[in-house]
This record gives sequence, structure tokens and C-alpha cells, in this order.
Amino acid sequence: MQTFVPSGRSVSEPVVLNVYDLTPVNDNLYCMGLGFYHSGVVIYGSEYSFGGGDIGGSGVFRHKPKDIPYTVRATISLGTSNLTSSQVDDVIHELSKYFLANSYSPILLNCNHFSNEFSKRICGKGIPGFVNRMAFIGQYFQCLFPAEMIKSGPSVAPQKIQQPPQLFQGQGVTLASSSATTNSSSNTKKTESNETAEEKRSRIAKAIENRMTNKESHNE
Repeated sequence: MQTFVPSGRSVSEPVVLNVYDLTPVNDNLYCMGLGFYHSGVVIYGSEYSFGGGDIGGSGVFRHKPKDIPYTVRATISLGTSNLTSSQVDDVIHELSKYFLANSYSPILLNCNHFSNEFSKRICGKGIPGFVNRMAFIGQYFQCLFPAEMIKSGPSVAPQKIQQPPQLFQGQGVTLASSSATTNSSSNTKKTESNETAEEKRSRIAKAIENRMTNKESHNE
């Protein structure tokens, strides 16, 4: 994976991960490397995270470190970044295009997925595995999780990053007859209308992952 850490820079800014408890059950799960957690990455005095909501645009937001209504479970040093503050803003703007508020899913695309990707891009290192392990397990055993953990997540804070363009805007171009294009569009809309909310989140998450993978391969 490509990171945005340049060489030959004199900047060395600490990068910290704040991990928060979402439930008291974590007191029993933490020692086993499990738990339900929210997380945010701190750099240059701001904490960045990702949340969901019934709004358009990005779900990425920032706030003062630890200034959210959750109990801090751990503060973990992730290393240092050679990026300037302006370059970090560029990374945030890029990620905001992929982490949309209405695509948030505690299992498939959550705050910890964002923290992991953001951390890799600014300091070349992902977050500890225990932070998002429950989401990974949850993809296969959703029936074991409380319903509220699956259907909802942290809402986007007021100090939200400026909204970037939506993914997949505009109309595609196809080398086919107009009737074939019309039928394809009709079938696509019919398929999307029959999707459940969880299927839609899964489709969006997979599209985001494919798009980011293709972009990274192109840049290598």
C-alpha cells in the first residue's frame, strides 16, 4: 500500500491512537484481545475519526483529542509522521471521498477502518489488531452481536470536514445501443431498490475497497 510519507523531511510529528470503550462489556473482553471500540487518530493537535448519519457527503470529522462522550480505554503511540500539517489535510480530503456518512457500518466500514487507513497513510503503520477484531469476526457471526451494534454507530460530530464530491457521480458511458443502455440502467436500479440496508453497505464498502486498491496499484 502506498503511503504519503516522503523522505528527506525534517518534520517528525507524533501520531497517537485514542481507543474508546463503547460498552462496559469491554472490561471482560479487553484481556482476550477483543472488545467493541471507537477510535480516532491524533496528529497536529486534532483527532480525526469517522462516523455515520443520515446526511450526504463525508463522515470524516475532527475534534479536540478525547473530547467525545466515551471512556478512554487506551492511548497508543503509532510512531511519527514526516508529513506537514497541509499534507495531512490533503490526506484527510482524499479519504473523505471514500468514507461517506451514509455508508457507515459498525461491521463493514467503521471508525476503526478509517483509523487504520489514515494511520497507514501518514506514518506507514496500521492500528493494533484488537481495536477492530470484533468487526472482522462480526462479518461471519453477526447473529452474536447486539442489534444496536449492527444497526447504528457513532454520529458525525458538528465539526465535520468539508464535504468532498460523492463517489460514482455522473452517468457512465457504454459502447452499446441506447436500448441496451436503458435496459442495463433499469436492471441496476431494480437491483439496488431490492437491496437491504446491510447489502447496500456491503456493496459500497466493496466498491470503496476495489477503488482504493486500483488506485494504489496505479500509483506503484
